[in-house]
Amino acid sequence: MMESHELEMDRDMPRLPVWFLMPDPEPKRRRAAGQLAKPRRATLPLDEEALRDRLRAIRVDTAEHLDELLAQLTTTLQERYGVTPLEATTAQEAADEIARLAGPSRRVLVNRSATVAELRPHLEARGLEVVQTYDEQFVHPDQGVERYWQLEPPSAEATWEAFHPQSITPSAPRSADVGVLGVNVIAAEDGTVFFVQHLFNISEILEQASQVVLVIGIERVVRDEEGAEFFARAQARYGTLGVALNMPCRGGKNKGEVPAGHSLTPSPPIHDTTRLASHAPMQRTDVRVILLDNGRRAWLNDPRYRDLFLCIGCGNCLIECPTRSTYGKETCWTPRDYLMAFLRGDSPSLRECITCARCGARCPLDIDLPVMISEAEAEAGATRWQDQFYCNIGVLFQASSLTAPLSNWLFDWPLARRPMEWVSGMDRERKLPAFHRDTFLRQYRRRPSGPTSDRTVVYYPGCYANFTDPALGWAVVHILERNGFRVLVPNHACCGVACFPYGDKELAQRYARRSLRALEPLAQKGYPILVSCPSCGTALERDWPYLLPGSDDARLVAAQIRDVSAFLWALHQQGELDTAFEPLELRVGYHTPCHLRVRDLGPENLDLLRLVPGLEPVDIDRGCCGLAGSFGMRRAHRDESREIGRYLFDELQSPGYDLGITNCAGCAMQMQAGSGQNVVHPLVLLWQAYSTKSEP
Repeated sequence: MMESHELEMDRDMPRLPVWFLMPDPEPKRRRAAGQLAKPRRATLPLDEEALRDRLRAIRVDTAEHLDELLAQLTTTLQERYGVTPLEATTAQEAADEIARLAGPSRRVLVNRSATVAELRPHLEARGLEVVQTYDEQFVHPDQGVERYWQLEPPSAEATWEAFHPQSITPSAPRSADVGVLGVNVIAAEDGTVFFVQHLFNISEILEQASQVVLVIGIERVVRDEEGAEFFARAQARYGTLGVALNMPCRGGKNKGEVPAGHSLTPSPPIHDTTRLASHAPMQRTDVRVILLDNGRRAWLNDPRYRDLFLCIGCGNCLIECPTRSTYGKETCWTPRDYLMAFLRGDSPSLRECITCARCGARCPLDIDLPVMISEAEAEAGATRWQDQFYCNIGVLFQASSLTAPLSNWLFDWPLARRPMEWVSGMDRERKLPAFHRDTFLRQYRRRPSGPTSDRTVVYYPGCYANFTDPALGWAVVHILERNGFRVLVPNHACCGVACFPYGDKELAQRYARRSLRALEPLAQKGYPILVSCPSCGTALERDWPYLLPGSDDARLVAAQIRDVSAFLWALHQQGELDTAFEPLELRVGYHTPCHLRVRDLGPENLDLLRLVPGLEPVDIDRGCCGLAGSFGMRRAHRDESREIGRYLFDELQSPGYDLGITNCAGCAMQMQAGSGQNVVHPLVLLWQAYSTKSEP
């Protein structure tokens, strides 16, 4: 617990060294001067894998030796700098101390830090005026960068080399305000502090504030200065795009000016262009330190959330998040912050997460935030009665198929859609797919024996192909048979992909076990199990081994899962794909579904279609379509769903596209509704190119 007395400081001792990692304001001049003084070899390409391995080793070291490092840091601060840090168990305790230090000024100047954001509501509740200094150094452009595909990312080498440790020469405080700064990283061995600074607000606070409080999340403590600098440079390297992406929501009222942060080489500070130095760190005489827990130890000790402790806070997970503008608001939370706030009890819900899983795919340390968010939902018992409608989507598809065509008529009847909206929350304006009583599996079983072959694959069609799009199922079967494979289709069993994201972990496990009974015997024979639905592939390959950690069967099936398009492209790379395609004179726009993207798949669809004479597939990277499973199906999310997919719709509506293509039936439904353009699965086109006179 944090005591309420003033922090102890010895004024006669050396002061805490503070370095800034910031873009070099004169990179060319300094680089030239450095080469004249000491010639060096050209910078080698950055070894991304080695960088991440070292970063993970630093983070794991902190996680495994936290108490040791905190004790070492406390001793270092006391003995070397005369600073006795306060260990705040909660954000409220930290806010109490800051409020006391603020005195009659009642103003605190803060940087944009996730750690400080944890304190902000508690500071304001104590009557303090919290001044966010970072945003004021930006101005709004008329045409800002709003989405990740509008960015022109610099090379990894450029961002790594752009940030250099720098400092400023401290001056006499010019303000009665208290500066409260979230620290990027601190070294336990010698107390060196590193800030990643894109503009100059942190250095200005350190110069001007009468007192400075450094707030250090306990996960930001590393062993030594070298590790601290590496941590900070990695944070800068992976966080650069996130800074550029958030510029349009920042700044003052002067539109039309270029934001200072658009470049990795900003101009020197407005107030004083002579204060930059690089030979020594800045040293303050009145710095106080708060070590903030606020739930962190609990996550470290819980296997489900332990990897949260490894996070470096770079914000890379934010870049492709479709709903960042909704849950972030003025806080500019990342998905990591969003989850942490929920676990602390500071946020009531995780429902603004649409489970696209893009955040996990972008994490440099492979932290699986989507799984953690689902675990938190399950732990909180967040599955509502309306959620059960979507969790059991396989049962509903089957019932709708059995009652077709009556079900199709009811789903199109406005008077029937109103009570459905009340029961399920489903938007009454949402156009639903047509269900088939004669499912793909029934058709397949009536079929005479297919061609014999010594090469066998298993096709798992999933609910969509089986109940709503038998033509896709037949396209897959015919393509595989044309390429010399015997195709087996097991008994239908829903993968249950929707259950876990809604927090019903037990139901998801039941679905997984039920499906494994059909697939495991086939996997035992070594047959590849092919999927044409990205969400089914995600469930079988990624979710089942996590949901059933003790199941060898789940791991065996996961190891056999292949996406059909990826399987076919691998055949082509081996010279075994039949490429006798007939021409298709079409220009088509391809959208990569999120559940393909997060499995590092998607480009193989474009590669396959480029083999077809006359066919011009164009990669349309405009983010998530906005449907996101049941998210976009609900009336409550109608407007948000359309806004997320707006960029994709606009692109498809532009002249030159004959057709839209995507692997996900949900994405296709959303794209067609938003753009008015017909959208099909790429494998349907591929089968059409094999024989334009044949029907799948």
